[in-house]
Amino acid sequence: MTSPMLPIQGPPEAAATLPTPPTGDSSSSTFRSQLAAREAALCGDSLPSRPPQAVLDQIGAARGIYHELRADGHQLHFSTDRRSGRATVEVKDRDGKIVRTVSAEEAMDIAVGKPLE
Repeated sequence: MTSPMLPIQGPPEAAATLPTPPTGDSSSSTFRSQLAAREAALCGDSLPSRPPQAVLDQIGAARGIYHELRADGHQLHFSTDRRSGRATVEVKDRDGKIVRTVSAEEAMDIAVGKPLE
């Protein structure tokens, strides 16, 4: 009896990123060091312990703008249309009622502090 199921294989691009195993003893240390370097990169050992200060500053600014919108009784709601894949951005009131729909460009302007009209 044969099974119609094929063995599980990883994505084709994954095979291209792995080092080629050595064919002789002389290159086995090179192979091991390449493998160790790639494993360390996957484990995140090279990632900083915290985001850069510029990113933290931007997060703080976005938090302030969020609180300003809430104080004015508004919030931005982002969603994606399932059919078209396009982003939809709605301005809602405190009760969640849609006040109006804005373009992504207008939403970014609001997000960086432009007042609602």
